[in-house]
Amino acid sequence: MRAMKKIQLCCAAFGMAATCAGEIDWQNWQAYSHDALTPEVALKLTVSEPVPVIGKEKLSGKNLNIPSGGGDLNELLNVTPKKVNKALLVKVVEVPADMTVKLGLGADWWLEVYCNGKISSGTLRAGGNIDYPPAAKDHYVALDLKKGLNVVAVFAQSGSIGKFTFAVEKVSAEMPVSRISRRNECEALLPSQQQLRHGPWLIAPDRGTVTVGMLTDGYVYGAGVEYRIAGEKDWQCKWDTLGGVLRSDSDLHRITLDNLKPGAEYEYRILLASENKKFKALETHTFTAAPDDDRDFSFFVTGDTQFGSAKRGRLLKKWQKLTESCDFQVSLGDMANIYDDFDVMFFGGYLNWQGKKIYHGKPFVSVRGNHEMRGTERSRWFGVLSAGREKGYHSFTWGKTFFIVLDTGGDGTDIGKNSMTAEATKEYMSAQRQWLEKIVDSAEYKNAKFRIVLSHEAPHSHRVSPMNDVAKFISEPLLEAAKDEKYPVHLWLSGHIHRYRRTIPRTTAAYGNAPCDPSDMSTGSEYNFPILTVEGPGKNSPLAASATVVKVSGEEIEVKSFDEAESCFDHFIIHSDGKITEKDNEYKNGMLKIYR
Repeated sequence: MRAMKKIQLCCAAFGMAATCAGEIDWQNWQAYSHDALTPEVALKLTVSEPVPVIGKEKLSGKNLNIPSGGGDLNELLNVTPKKVNKALLVKVVEVPADMTVKLGLGADWWLEVYCNGKISSGTLRAGGNIDYPPAAKDHYVALDLKKGLNVVAVFAQSGSIGKFTFAVEKVSAEMPVSRISRRNECEALLPSQQQLRHGPWLIAPDRGTVTVGMLTDGYVYGAGVEYRIAGEKDWQCKWDTLGGVLRSDSDLHRITLDNLKPGAEYEYRILLASENKKFKALETHTFTAAPDDDRDFSFFVTGDTQFGSAKRGRLLKKWQKLTESCDFQVSLGDMANIYDDFDVMFFGGYLNWQGKKIYHGKPFVSVRGNHEMRGTERSRWFGVLSAGREKGYHSFTWGKTFFIVLDTGGDGTDIGKNSMTAEATKEYMSAQRQWLEKIVDSAEYKNAKFRIVLSHEAPHSHRVSPMNDVAKFISEPLLEAAKDEKYPVHLWLSGHIHRYRRTIPRTTAAYGNAPCDPSDMSTGSEYNFPILTVEGPGKNSPLAASATVVKVSGEEIEVKSFDEAESCFDHFIIHSDGKITEKDNEYKNGMLKIYR
C-alpha cells in the first residue's frame, strides 16, 4: 500500500479537515470510540452536525492518522482490547465539483461506509475479510461526492479479542466496486424508472436452451428477453411469468430461452416494464448457443476462490484472456467463503471484474460446494446460479460431450450452523443417486463422445470424511457404469481440498504440488479416469489458486492448468479411449510430483 499524498488544508470545519484542492488525505480521520455506537449514529451525521451523538451526549473525538498498510484501532484510540470494540471514523471534505472517488478498505472484522448520510458499502452482514491481516484492497467502495462540503463516515467493529485492524487508501478509478450492505436495497414501492442492478448473465447452457438471469433495481412490473439469430430482422420474446402473469414480486428474474439453433450466434436484450405498461429495451448482447456437432470448444474452470471479493476479482482479471478464449465458464464450488450478499460475492467479486463479452455472453455453470450452504442468502444461490430452482445437480450437453454436475453437500460445520439436517440431506442425496441411475442409462449418456463430471467433493484422492462418503454414495451408479469400456468417464473435475491434485488412472497415485495423506489414496486402482482437483487457499500448497482450461477437439481432450500469473504448470491430453499423454515443461516438472 503506498502512502497517500498529503493535501493542502483550505479550511477547518467542525474540528475536521476539509479540502478543496489536491488529493484528499484518506489516512487522516476524526475518530470516536464508544460501546453504544451503532450504524444508525453514522447515518445521522451531516456537514453541519458531523459529531456523533449518543443520547444527548456529543462524543469527544481524537484526530487519527491511519498508518499506510493499516493500523490497530485499539492501540490508536488507546482502548482496552475486547471481543467487541466499536469505532466511528468521520471526515468532512470539500471538493470543487461533483466527483466519484473510490476507496479501498479493510477491517477486522466489520465495517460500513457512509457518504452524506447514505450507505455506500459495508460488511456488517458478510464479515470483513477472508485473508489476514486485513488490507485496504479487501473491499472497494465508490463515494459520490457533491460540490462543496461532504461528510464521510466509517463504522467499524472488532470481531475478536486482540487487534482491531483498519486499513484505508484511495484506489484507481477503474477498479470495480464491491457492494455489500446489510440492508435490503429493494424499494418498498415499484420504481417508476426501470433499470438493472446486475446482469444480464447466462446460466444452465444446454443443447437448444440457455437461461438468462437478471437483478432489477427494486421490483419491476415485468421482465422479459427479446432474442434473435444475429442479423435477422424479427425478435422473439419470452417473459418471466407465474401462472400466466408477469412477475412483479421479485428483483430476481430467470427466463429460459428454448428452441435455439445449435451453434448459432444470438443477439438478446432485456425488456423491463414500468407502471404505465411501457416496456424499455436495454442494451443488446450476444451469445453462442450450445452446438450439437463435433466442433472444437473449450471451457474455463475455477473453484475454491474463497478470498475477499476484491482479491478474487483481481485474480479473475488476470485470467481474463483465458476466460475470453473459452465458450463457457465453470465454478467447482466454494466461490466465496459465505453467501451473505450476492451483490458483492458474485457480481462485485466475480462478474463485474470481467469484460462485457464474458459477463453477458459466456454461460456460467455453477457447482454447489459446502460453502454455498452457508450464509443468509444461501437459498438465493438456486435463483442466481443454479440450473434448477430446487436441485443442485443436473446434466447438459455441449457438442458431443455430456456433462454431469453433482451436488456433494456440506460438512459437519454446515450441519452445526443449521443450514442442513442429517434427515433432509439423506433424502436429498438418495434422490440424487436415483436420478444418476437414470442418467447413466440414458441415450444422451451412452451416445456421447466424451463424458465429463463436475463436482465439489470427489470419491477418490480426497481426505476421508463424511462428505467423501456422500460423494462415493451418490456417484456409485456412475462409477459402476464407467467400468464399461464403451461408456467411460473421461475426466472428473473437483475442488474442496485446497490443493492441486490429479490422479493417475488405475493406480493409487496422483500428481500433486503438496504431499498426500496416504489414507486419501487408499483407493484408486478401480478408477479408469483422472480426477483433477483445483487449487485453493491454504498454507499447505505453493499456490493460492489455479485455473484450468479444458479444450475438446476431434478425438482428444486437452487440459491445461495455470497459476495466478497465468503460467501453465500442468498439461496433458486425454484420448477418446481414455489413455493419457503427458505434456511436460520445466515449470510442470518443478511443480508437480507423483505421490502415492
